[in-house]
Amino acid sequence: MSTEKSILSVTEVEFEHLKKAGAGICIGCGNVQPNGVQPDAERDECVVCGSASVCGVELAVINNHIDVTGRAQDPD
Repeated sequence: MSTEKSILSVTEVEFEHLKKAGAGICIGCGNVQPNGVQPDAERDECVVCGSASVCGVELAVINNHIDVTGRAQDPD
């Protein structure tokens, strides 16, 4: 298991929303791209810093870049 600190911490509900939107996260600068990223993307270009460091949110969880915490309550 990696000892690196996660870039982002989200609830399970937030993670599901990110997955459905096709979001990604830049491992270089931490920017969250809200859509258009494949779940298994590894080296997409970041729109903020320009590096080829964007990965899909599902892969980011597998690689411990995103920490998914306990369930949050959905608003009624």
